[in-house]
Amino acid sequence: MWEICTGVLALSVPVITFGGTVTVTNGTAPAPIAENFDGFPLYGEHSTLNLNGAIAGESFVGQTVTNAQITNPPYPPLEYELMSGNPDVPLTLNVVAPEDGLQILDGILGIHDLTTETPSSVYEVGSGLVSILFDVDQTLFGLTIDGESQGYLGFYGDVIFDFFERDGTLINRINISNVIDGDYTFTSDTPFAGFTIANADYLGLQYDNFRYSVVPIPAAVWLFGSGFIGLIGIARRKKHSCTNDD
Repeated sequence: MWEICTGVLALSVPVITFGGTVTVTNGTAPAPIAENFDGFPLYGEHSTLNLNGAIAGESFVGQTVTNAQITNPPYPPLEYELMSGNPDVPLTLNVVAPEDGLQILDGILGIHDLTTETPSSVYEVGSGLVSILFDVDQTLFGLTIDGESQGYLGFYGDVIFDFFERDGTLINRINISNVIDGDYTFTSDTPFAGFTIANADYLGLQYDNFRYSVVPIPAAVWLFGSGFIGLIGIARRKKHSCTNDD
């Protein structure tokens, strides 16, 4: 069991270890922001979203998505989504109808936040699944969680992160109870290719400021390419010179 030190509370975080260990701490990840969603229009509905070095969707192929309810009388019940089962090999995102997928909304902490579809009740916004598939495997990921209940109407929400290897193996399931707004960092001793977020927060959650590694084309590749182009230019000049001599 890990402890998240929030500066105000110590939150209990049960961790189920499978292929490795993922630890979670409160605070900004030591990596630049790779995606803040500011480049996406607000309020549109998306089956998937092409991020910088990753793809976002609802769930992975092979997972079973079911609905559950939170009851908090006298207020309306909240429906939220749960996932079960192991993803197929290789890890691949489901393509769902746009109205069942993702949205970009204004958040409390961020200007553009990633969240899920808007069902019939305002209480249910952001209570669906979010899954991220990275272009390259990661050992560190950070994000901002935004818009949780934090005691609103007497309810505190939970959020679950499942981290997967590229072959669909579940590395860890991390359940953060009584989640609060702020930055969270996940580190893993086993590289992960993607993860799924499920939350049972009464007001729903939004996510922003994704921090992870986006591998650029190495400088050596650029040098090789420019050198290759230079050789082509030299060869052409030599050929041209030979033609003139004739």
